[in-house]
Amino acid sequence: EEGAQLLERLRPALSEIDLALETAVEARDRPAGNLRLTVPRTAAHLTLTPRLGAFAAAYPDIVLEIVIEDRFTDVVEGGFDAGVRLGESLQRDMIAVRIGPDLRGAVVAAPSYF
Repeated sequence: EEGAQLLERLRPALSEIDLALETAVEARDRPAGNLRLTVPRTAAHLTLTPRLGAFAAAYPDIVLEIVIEDRFTDVVEGGFDAGVRLGESLQRDMIAVRIGPDLRGAVVAAPSYF
């Protein structure tokens, strides 16, 4: 009898939990919310800018906050969700996923300079 009374009192809370879980499962297929990124200037222009339109169209419920800075910023300490880094700037304990091809630069100058 005590168990039945307990269940009856908990029923509203259990219904709320079920509803919250159902909402979370439905939202899993539609990402939403804020996404904070820290990105060096070069990577922002070469890698992110060409993709922003497609990203916004694919994920209209995500609000991007992109902080473009050339100084090294610790992703975790800065409260960022992720960061774009050039290969030589990766910290050992970070998980990295390639988002673009290797970039190779060239120095151009008059032959007499070299």
